[in-house]
Amino acid sequence: MPSIYQVIASFFKREQKKEVGFLRIHQLLKELVGKEVVPGIGMMVSHKSETVFSANYGYKNLKSKELVCNEETLFRIASVSKPISAFGLAKLVSEGKINLKDSLYIYLPDFPKNLADIRIEQLANHTSGFRANTNKEFFNDKPLSIQEGLAFIKKENLLFEPGTDYNYSSYNWNVLSAVIEEVIQKPFEVFMEKEVLHPLKMMNTIPDKNESLENQATPYKKIRGGLKETRAVHNFYKLAGGGYLSTVADITRFGNAVLKNKNLLRDFLKQQFVKGVNTYYGLGFQVTEDNKGRKYVGHEGNGLGGYAMLYVYPDSDLVITILMNCSNPNKRDVFTEIVDTVFNELDLSNI
Repeated sequence: MPSIYQVIASFFKREQKKEVGFLRIHQLLKELVGKEVVPGIGMMVSHKSETVFSANYGYKNLKSKELVCNEETLFRIASVSKPISAFGLAKLVSEGKINLKDSLYIYLPDFPKNLADIRIEQLANHTSGFRANTNKEFFNDKPLSIQEGLAFIKKENLLFEPGTDYNYSSYNWNVLSAVIEEVIQKPFEVFMEKEVLHPLKMMNTIPDKNESLENQATPYKKIRGGLKETRAVHNFYKLAGGGYLSTVADITRFGNAVLKNKNLLRDFLKQQFVKGVNTYYGLGFQVTEDNKGRKYVGHEGNGLGGYAMLYVYPDSDLVITILMNCSNPNKRDVFTEIVDTVFNELDLSNI
């Protein structure tokens, strides 16, 4: 049995190791800002529902030099909106208000029929056959409603018969949000606010309506020689699939909610297969593994002037959130090192 002195020495050794490891993460984040790869970035790590790391570097606006804040700065989270919306869909499924096996046309009978029937679960897992967004839609600057946004896709033929292939498309979640509106007879954003966001204490997660908000980070893109503000876009029409603004703290809260509600999300966190091939996707969630084979759920999101990463490791009770106010910086190696460092310094490497 170790003596009290050995226990104390072991504790300080572990704490010193963590401090060194976290210093490496600080260095990596600082370098991304210093090399003008990203204007501002925030990161938070939660282990067993406790925040064990929180840091932010850079600016939410390069001209004003306003600093990023993990609790307050609003970033475009792009497709990280999907798992949040999936949480809402899961609640309706658990209440018996929507059946995943149902036809889309039970809920939206006027939606044009394409190659074949489309099931709710096929929308959620991207096997419906809808195409992906084009640049025209990506740069939309009109204040379209969810119903108006469906005009981009509803009259087009599907790429394949539903259920026979996989094609990632945010339009699946546009359609699902219209289904939810029809079921509850309320706007999708009202439903999400009341049934998901506020109960989970995500008070700073709101629709991106191209408004001038005090705490919103200015969106940038990488150009030769530096960073440039992006053009104005209106993302409300694709709210469910990629239209939310949020903070690092709120997304971390959501990650912890996923861990606490695994029963509610059971069917949503199962990997989907098409013709025996793993899509590494569930229903609204990426369900995959990292470079070391560690299983995680969550999502990544790349939008105009925003890049987001939510990694939830159920086996380790770990949540890692990284948000920034620029489009994809193409620094996969850096983020991989950051995740590996978190596992190493929390002694979770073998989990």
